Amino acid sequence: ETHALIGPFTDSAVFVRGNAERALAEAGARAADGAEAELTERERWLLDRHSDEINEFLALFVESAVVDVDGLGGVRFCHGSPRSDEELITFATPEERLRAALDGVPEQVLVSAHTHIQFDRTVGDIRSVNPGSIGMPYEGKSGEAYWALLGPDVELRSSEYDVDAAVAAYRATSDPSIDQMVALLLTPPTPAEVVEDAEARKFAG
Repeated sequence: ETHALIGPFTDSAVFVRGNAERALAEAGARAADGAEAELTERERWLLDRHSDEINEFLALFVESAVVDVDGLGGVRFCHGSPRSDEELITFATPEERLRAALDGVPEQVLVSAHTHIQFDRTVGDIRSVNPGSIGMPYEGKSGEAYWALLGPDVELRSSEYDVDAAVAAYRATSDPSIDQMVALLLTPPTPAEVVEDAEARKFAG
């Protein structure tokens, strides 16, 4: 069903893999190797709900992509950073670490995610952008989805949604992490809290 929904866009869209898609593939590989007993309850739950067709589609996602955007030139897209899908880049990341993360990357505009907070920041000659999260934004308030429109500049946007309907949809599933997911929807952390945690750890884990 999911594949049928996004399938028509596969010829005109670039899908960038995140740490969650990678973790799902790794869990599937462990299960295939006979180590299913080592999987967490949620890993088994997720694997049971992804068809072979969807897994094949997810396998087409790329770790990083460069897209020529009108007005911005070559833009590097990745989940965490060009060197790790779990690196935490925020609007407070020191220039030294940002440059280290982009070592060997010629593009001067970076669009990353992973921290679930929205920002557009220029550090020297590097423009670091996070469009924010649609499904699980960490902006300190509920009922708002965050995204960005690129070209000819960067336009940070947000859209209201029915958070009660989203909570009801979560509660209708058998997800072992329902309570945690609902809590994040209703009382998400603030950007300041995310930055404090991220800049102390630098990498997720």
